[in-house]
Amino acid sequence: LSLPIYSLMAAEAGDMNRAFRYFDASLRTDISNIHNNVSEGIHTACIGATWQTFINGFAGVRVEKGMLSIAPNLPKTWRKALFSLHWRSNLIKFEVNNDKVKIQLIPEKKGSTKIKVFGTLHEISGNRVFTFTRKTKRSKRESYYL
Repeated sequence: LSLPIYSLMAAEAGDMNRAFRYFDASLRTDISNIHNNVSEGIHTACIGATWQTFINGFAGVRVEKGMLSIAPNLPKTWRKALFSLHWRSNLIKFEVNNDKVKIQLIPEKKGSTKIKVFGTLHEISGNRVFTFTRKTKRSKRESYYL
């Protein structure tokens, strides 16, 4: 479980190169059989933590004061990321890059939901695609690794 958590913390600290290296290694744990033990079963906890690294670390999804929030910080080599989440009985489809977030809410019931995108609160309703653009440049974080 160390690799995906190291990746998540490196992303949080702004060291995206290191975050991607740890993410890539954790992603390949079973695919490349790096511990030579896949015949005994896959590393499900590592797979779950790798998913968390992608969603929380790179896609920048958080829950803040009971609301969904997103501010992507993708590795430089990624053009975009696509994923879906279930949030309060709604399916939400995302297409993100570092400067733009597209969201489609597919509600179970009529209504809307609030979501914070790039720090600004928005209300979205069902079956439309909403596009939000980052207004300010991302601040470059310093790396505190030796």
